[in-house]
Amino acid sequence: MKICFLNRGRETMPGGDCIGLDATMAALGKRGIECVETGWDRDAMRAGGFDLAHVQHCNFSWSLGNYEAVRDVGLPYVLTPVYYPGPLLSGITKDNLIDIINGARMVLPFSNVEKEYMRLLPIRHPIKYRVIPNATDPIFHHSNDRPSPTCQSVLTVSARGNSDKNVPVVNKICERLGVHHFNASGIDHVPLATLYPHYKVFVNASGSERMSLTIGEALCAGCRVLATDQNWGNSHYPGLVTFDPTDEIHLEHLIKWALSSPEWDYRPNSAARCLTWAWVAEKLEGVYREVLSAH
Repeated sequence: MKICFLNRGRETMPGGDCIGLDATMAALGKRGIECVETGWDRDAMRAGGFDLAHVQHCNFSWSLGNYEAVRDVGLPYVLTPVYYPGPLLSGITKDNLIDIINGARMVLPFSNVEKEYMRLLPIRHPIKYRVIPNATDPIFHHSNDRPSPTCQSVLTVSARGNSDKNVPVVNKICERLGVHHFNASGIDHVPLATLYPHYKVFVNASGSERMSLTIGEALCAGCRVLATDQNWGNSHYPGLVTFDPTDEIHLEHLIKWALSSPEWDYRPNSAARCLTWAWVAEKLEGVYREVLSAH
């Protein structure tokens, strides 16, 4: 089986979608599935002998470009939507968005929350959904779910600098509490995996997440995780502590509690370690075979 993947240009910005895409293709490769990231290069898609296309994202102008390329080449495709409700950016219309979703043989949201938001769209015919969450590389797995009681540090992670994901709010709270806060930005995966276990508390205060890679990584590493309630993938981690990212006072209380409490519920950490890229690849292979058998 040979699959071509279409996402955004790698040169645009860092982000978890590219990390997840690389991990997904590597895991599929171990199952004997050949994966090539072609983007909307129609010549590469025509010459590649592909059985199926896997399109990532649906909300952007380049999402429309990906859809048009797959349509022009005539490949069936599945869609990982990473769907954002609300006003669309320039370069894509609501009709375009509907076309992208309608054309997919199967839509693969990260969570049931994302699926339910998508079902509010005026889709023209029934869509087949299959929830397949993001996963975490085993290099982040750490068996110690009992951080040292002397460790009072707070960690945030953002791919796009210290102003991203409400990091300044977390930093301000930590300054008031007199505790050390570090924001890891622009750090590669291997050193990042060794960084998480040195921090007792991890906070993601973002105002919008589909299924944050960093929340999964911090859970796998054994951190006490405080997760924005705007992360739609939270339901994959039963017992996870969540908060409204606009409620700074509540977040301050949670950080103080997470740093000082002698007890903590580590069920979300165990749940996160069950979501591996090998598991995701197995689910995707099943989707690909189902779509191709019906094509």
